[in-house]
Amino acid sequence: MNRRRITSWAVAGALLAYSAISSHAITLTVDPSTTSPGLTPYVLGDVVPDTPAGPGFETGYVTALLGLSPGGDTSVTQNNQTEYVYRSMNVFSALGTGTTIGSQIGSTSTSTSFSLGPGAYFLMAKYTTDAEVWFLDLTSTTSITIPGNAWGTGNNQYGLSGWNLYQANGLVPDGGLTVALLGGALALQGLVRRRLR
Repeated sequence: MNRRRITSWAVAGALLAYSAISSHAITLTVDPSTTSPGLTPYVLGDVVPDTPAGPGFETGYVTALLGLSPGGDTSVTQNNQTEYVYRSMNVFSALGTGTTIGSQIGSTSTSTSFSLGPGAYFLMAKYTTDAEVWFLDLTSTTSITIPGNAWGTGNNQYGLSGWNLYQANGLVPDGGLTVALLGGALALQGLVRRRLR
């Protein structure tokens, strides 16, 4: 009876340690340049100007960004209007040649904080005329905060007009961190079990 209780506590402790490692909060920032985004964390790229906007057009912009190499740019013509997309210099290991933008799974007008469960997402926020696109590959529930203003002096030139969230499909599989953590928890359980015998 006592061995079971100790083993249960060891497993619970390992799971608690795993959840502490894997749950967190992210405060996103806007890259200071709309036409040559650099290495600002999570930034996939920019759309200048983001008009027309809305899910039907935004999927075209994100698809164009996915087709670019880091630092690349191209034009996208939709509804007889040409927009320019600029890819950041960030390299995302989970984005492969088969990655596509999925269906829209969330939107709001001006809320800047929300939570997301595990998964991969494209988050596109429009700031008056231009838009920033972030790629989020989350392993646990994460609190996300996006800027309320962007670009210009003190990042206050444009206010947040709204944002849309899309599922990312066809990602390259996890590099093994989850499997390693699970293996460590099982090894710890085995070690505790062996010590108690």
